[in-house]
Amino acid sequence: MTNFDELQKEFEDFEKIPINDTTSEQRKNQVRALEERIRSGVERTIASYRKCQSSNMVLARIAAHLMVEHEEIVSTLSSRAKAIEDEWVRVQRTPPGIASSTMPLYYSIRAYKTWLRNEPHLAAAALDDEAMLDQIDKAMGLRAGGEKPMRNIIADLRLKFYETRRIIAGEEARSRRAFLGGIIGALISGLFAVMVALITIWATKPWNKSPQPVTPPCMAAPATPGASSPASPTKK
Repeated sequence: MTNFDELQKEFEDFEKIPINDTTSEQRKNQVRALEERIRSGVERTIASYRKCQSSNMVLARIAAHLMVEHEEIVSTLSSRAKAIEDEWVRVQRTPPGIASSTMPLYYSIRAYKTWLRNEPHLAAAALDDEAMLDQIDKAMGLRAGGEKPMRNIIADLRLKFYETRRIIAGEEARSRRAFLGGIIGALISGLFAVMVALITIWATKPWNKSPQPVTPPCMAAPATPGASSPASPTKK
């Protein structure tokens, strides 16, 4: 297994390659070879990662981004955004007329995209990084060649952000409907309870009772004058 310290000379040699169209494929091939080694045959430690991350050498910083992308190093959303920001600041600080490599910036954005794909529940929090990515996209579009691979990744992230906002909007709409439905349901229940109470009160009030017919007590009929009781049969 290759120790990261053994890659130091490779990092230094990469710095000596001129940055122009004729060397583009050579530099890309070296990065691809490094990526393959990181996947399988390079010692990966947090110390080596931090050393590469803080390096001024292009290939060393690319190695740090590749270690995150291939999940060799535990990362967070904020650290991924900070890695993009740091690379973007380096690009912006390059004096006019001096050729600078945007490869570390490209790999930092690619690592961000891969990491976010593996942590989809943090997509809403990632919306905070959209403005920075938009700024990078516009600036890259003004460069010679247009930095198409980098801008394609940013386009994919924009689509992810769009879908995330749509999901959030849908959830908020459902929450509002549920809230209003609860209020309406409570009002209907309250009105029903009031109506029942009013009906009950009305039914039990004295003025609402119908007068009952008075039945006079039973009395014996008066005897008719001149009438006599039937005679008893006489004995013979």
